[in-house]
Amino acid sequence: MKKSNSEKEITIRGIITPREWNENESVKSVSIESEDEQEYIVENSDENKELLRFLRMMIYATGTCREEKNGKKYFKMKKYWLTTPPSMI
Repeated sequence: MKKSNSEKEITIRGIITPREWNENESVKSVSIESEDEQEYIVENSDENKELLRFLRMMIYATGTCREEKNGKKYFKMKKYWLTTPPSMI
């Protein structure tokens, strides 16, 4: 699948933060808050579930980003790695 002109591949460093909650007040989606205070909404539902265990931890993530006209940035993650030492997980 060809990327649209507005999509570009990037690597970001940031903290995984809760974005949305379900009716039981459990986190159902996440975003990554980058060091330059940009919010990247993680679109992949599978990666969202996997990242729930790492809330408020610093990661590097690579994927494609698209920005909507309203300024919101959506991120399709391809891979990620934690910057937090394994002993702290």
